[in-house]
Amino acid sequence: MASLSDLSPSLQWFLKHVLAEINPSADRFEELVDFFFELDAQATMLAEIDSTAVAGVLTLVQSVVTARGEGAAPDNIDTIEGSAVEDSSIFWSVTGAEAITYRDFSVGAGNIATHGDTSIVTATGDVVMGFRTGNVIHVFPFSVAAGTPAGDIALARGSVLAGNSSAQAAAVDLSGADDIPIGDGADVTTMTLPTTGLVAKTALNTSAGRTITGTADQVVVANGDGVAGNPTLSLPQSIATTSSPEFAGLKITGDILHQGGSFLGDAEQIDLRANYLLQNTDYVAAVGVTAGLVANYLPTATADTTVGAGVVTAGVDGVSDPTITTVGAATFAATDIVMISGSDNDGENDGIYEVLSHAANLLTLKSTDNGISNRVEAFTLDQVTANAGDVGMAITKITVTVIRTGADGIWEVGSGSQTGIVYSDLLRASDVGSIAQAHDASLTSLAALATAADKLPYATAADTYAEADFTAFARTLLDDATAGDARTTLGVGTGDTPEFAGVELTADATANGTGVVVSSEKVEVRTLKLTLTNTPVVMADEAATVAYGSLKVADLPQGNIVILGAVMDLALTLSAAGINADWDGDVGLGTTAAGNNAALAGTEQDLIPTTATPQAVASATTAKAKSTATELAAGVFDGTTATGAAKDIYLNILVDDADHDVTTTPTNIICDGTIQITYCNLGDIA
Repeated sequence: MASLSDLSPSLQWFLKHVLAEINPSADRFEELVDFFFELDAQATMLAEIDSTAVAGVLTLVQSVVTARGEGAAPDNIDTIEGSAVEDSSIFWSVTGAEAITYRDFSVGAGNIATHGDTSIVTATGDVVMGFRTGNVIHVFPFSVAAGTPAGDIALARGSVLAGNSSAQAAAVDLSGADDIPIGDGADVTTMTLPTTGLVAKTALNTSAGRTITGTADQVVVANGDGVAGNPTLSLPQSIATTSSPEFAGLKITGDILHQGGSFLGDAEQIDLRANYLLQNTDYVAAVGVTAGLVANYLPTATADTTVGAGVVTAGVDGVSDPTITTVGAATFAATDIVMISGSDNDGENDGIYEVLSHAANLLTLKSTDNGISNRVEAFTLDQVTANAGDVGMAITKITVTVIRTGADGIWEVGSGSQTGIVYSDLLRASDVGSIAQAHDASLTSLAALATAADKLPYATAADTYAEADFTAFARTLLDDATAGDARTTLGVGTGDTPEFAGVELTADATANGTGVVVSSEKVEVRTLKLTLTNTPVVMADEAATVAYGSLKVADLPQGNIVILGAVMDLALTLSAAGINADWDGDVGLGTTAAGNNAALAGTEQDLIPTTATPQAVASATTAKAKSTATELAAGVFDGTTATGAAKDIYLNILVDDADHDVTTTPTNIICDGTIQITYCNLGDIA
């Protein structure tokens, strides 16, 4: 291993100056001394020239040349010509600002070439050192403390430029240097320069062009090749602690700690793979507390919005409650449960609150830790965040359903749109048999019935039920305490007069003869009661004879009819003045309508004979009449199918001719009262 004293005086002088500038490590220092020792031994000529003794041009021949300048330009060497120089080293040290021009300089087969005049501007104390061994030209690190190179540095194919400078050339032209050897003189490889972009060492003595690229939706790269400026790396969105990044999906294998006032999930559905959802994880007091879930199941039509920016005011502990300035006035009432949605900063004020008051346009919310008015429901929020961005956020009165654990640990449910919600315990297995009925097949069958008004369930089989009609009348019968009460309800009590279409009795008569049996024995006597209310009988005029009128009041059933008797009890009045107020007349009940005769006769009065009415007073009189023996002796009225028609019953009325002028003034006789006819139907004959 060589030492510094083994070198020639020129190299010793040079290394002292150079090493003072680059300050190498001890190992590097020993390498440099060994290297220059070998170089010194190979030199064929050493020339040490004072710059003050040179006219300005130094011509180098094949040798090792040291040129040292001590003065300032133009007294020192300012031009180096070396067109025939090979295996040479050039050492140049300056003590003042100088300009060194290389002209037509080449070292061996054109490994270094300059084009035109190339200048390097240096400052005091700067050192330029270069040497060539084999096919490699070494340029030791140098610095330019002030100024920049004034021209271009051009490297031909196979050349190397290495250095360490705080300044840079005005232009480094590598257009002709597609492949440039690199290495330390012993191991040499080729660096291929890209058209544009960056160069990277890919292996020992190997390099390649590179461009910084990003990954879609992960890293965004601007100017990755460095052509237009420094490459810049960024993320698609900010993830700073003050930011609110958004992701389509996020998988976190560790714990999540949320320290905000509320957690907002915009997903239609949130799935949990955990078996349990644990709440109140930090609660350690030995006192029961509620916890549960709240659902807004029915927003109401009562709603409002904020009036503009900066209208949300946070509550001050012990001083004031949170307030919001609204567009509407007095929209909400005290104790209303309201929901805020659409607030700024990703919903920082979204949530459920309780209304303290809404006076004019100022909505005041209840609070707990912040403010002075305590909220009632534990699930509502007690504070808002004041900001300048909540413009037009929605405030809606809502109806909520809550399922929670009570302070006794029993799950309970409640719902409402105002505070003071009433909660009821959910059923537990231990409640069955005490406060709840166990499952029962009969109850299941009853529950399946489509119940309706006036329906009564009844059993059709074991544990099977159906429904039957259960009318209001049936209920009045079932509530009777005794059979007598029930008969009275049915209208067949001892004090009632029931009416039947027919009564079939147990046969008293007996049959006699072959093929003769008693098929039935019925009571066939019927009483037909007719009630007339404001019923008009239209009167017609038979000139100089009578005014007559007739009204069919009933149709008897088909068959042979035996009339057992009839009675009439009517009040008669007039509809107009076409009949005198003191009129006289006659009435009768028959099976045909009255004709235009002066008197009723024949079938016009074959049920109740013609009967004179009392003289009217103030146009009113009565018609009270009944059947006589004559009518009863009439026998059977044939209203069978064989005759083609059942018998009809007519009410017939006559007014004396002197007591009316119904032609000029049409007048009806108005009837009110009853007519009863008792008859027996002997049967029909086709």
